[in-house]
Amino acid sequence: MQQKLVYDLQIHLMYRQVKERIESQGLEAETRWMDYHGIKCPRCGQPFKVYSYNVKGPASVSAFLITEQNKAVIYSVCKPCGKDIQKQKNGDGKTVDTENSIFEKLPDLKRNADNPMTDDDFKKEVDTLDKIMGE
Repeated sequence: MQQKLVYDLQIHLMYRQVKERIESQGLEAETRWMDYHGIKCPRCGQPFKVYSYNVKGPASVSAFLITEQNKAVIYSVCKPCGKDIQKQKNGDGKTVDTENSIFEKLPDLKRNADNPMTDDDFKKEVDTLDKIMGE
């Protein structure tokens, strides 16, 4: 069995807060990225320093929704990406890169290409994410 990764207290507290908010919205918090694969920023690919499963370098915790699975995937990003995310309200071109990076390690989470998201679905996702992320 693979050993879980450990994070600094600040990241751990952010992780717990995001996880609780996700669950309060009636969604399943998907934590496998943070637990086993979070050794690099999924947004830019910058590796974090890892010492005996203790991950150093993440600056913030974020999430994205997979509405058709009723899940929210929790992940951590590096400081430059965290600053970029804060500057932009509804994501940017790197949102898809982030998701694809995570889907490479966790292919069972990949979105259903046969069922594209409608504008109303997207708005609901954004509203739910705003609640989760405290915006």
